[in-house]
Amino acid sequence: MFENPALALEALINIPSPTGEEAEIAHALQNLIAKEIPLDLLELQEVEKYRWNVIGIRGNPEIFFSSHLDTVPVTALFHSTPETIYGTGACDAKGQIAVQLAAIAQARKKGVADYGFFFVVGEEVNSVGAKHAIRHPAIKGKIVLNGEPTGNRFVSRSRGFAHYLLTAKGQSVHTSLDRFDSAIHALISDADRILEADDRHDHLNIGRIRGGTAANVVADYAEAHLSFRPLAENDISPDRFKGLLQHCEIRLFDSIKPMELFVPEQHQDRSIEVSYSSDAVHYASVFERVMMFGPGSMEYAHSPNEQILKRELLEATEQLSALLCHV
Repeated sequence: MFENPALALEALINIPSPTGEEAEIAHALQNLIAKEIPLDLLELQEVEKYRWNVIGIRGNPEIFFSSHLDTVPVTALFHSTPETIYGTGACDAKGQIAVQLAAIAQARKKGVADYGFFFVVGEEVNSVGAKHAIRHPAIKGKIVLNGEPTGNRFVSRSRGFAHYLLTAKGQSVHTSLDRFDSAIHALISDADRILEADDRHDHLNIGRIRGGTAANVVADYAEAHLSFRPLAENDISPDRFKGLLQHCEIRLFDSIKPMELFVPEQHQDRSIEVSYSSDAVHYASVFERVMMFGPGSMEYAHSPNEQILKRELLEATEQLSALLCHV
């Protein structure tokens, strides 16, 4: 099955695996791999209760493949045409796993005897699987290739990700009063200043707002979750926003650094920069070189129309197989 990445993807895509619910796909993938790919080690690495990474190693690999098992909770129903596969995880990132395993199967036929992979949980939320994977004593080496939808082009640089919490306080009173101090009003005012100052260069997003108790009660608390994708590590500091705020406080909730990635010389003229971050940033501590590559487009990821071209699956398999053969 793994020699045909479209068939492999169909098997994986029909197993729902939203973040936190990856148990079924981890066990199913382990069983499928055990039947088709010879390995010295095939292990489910426990990350949390009922959550496992899938790790496989043969020989002494110089390059490891990696991608993530989890998907966002958006539901895109599986269906297929002669050209395209649709469904949640088609490109982000079950299509990546399918082509990586297909490439290993293809490279084995050409005599490659050393290969390794690790497929992780939790990438869409907090990279908990990636953080556990790099603690495994067998996960280390010269090169890791992280699978993300890049249109089959190697990535030279990825942006970081910064998640902030914006908070405002007010006083809970009756709305019939002539004057009152609303936390929601204050939050909206400052959030508007931030949005007006943004030119979308850093992909600023206010993704969640909450506060208050009822329409006729002045809100005593409100909060908003903001994110943006910086080009430079120095830009992650919340200080960049503090001059815009008149009412609110802001703190950094979580962040991922921007990173430079390795691009093979023969692919440098087609390499790209991407505005998203990934598990790749965590792998730099245990691998000499970190690469990012894979079929599909981020345009369709996280959407009810998620899809991937079968042609891209085959092209990616060929490129990754060649990489294994010539490392």
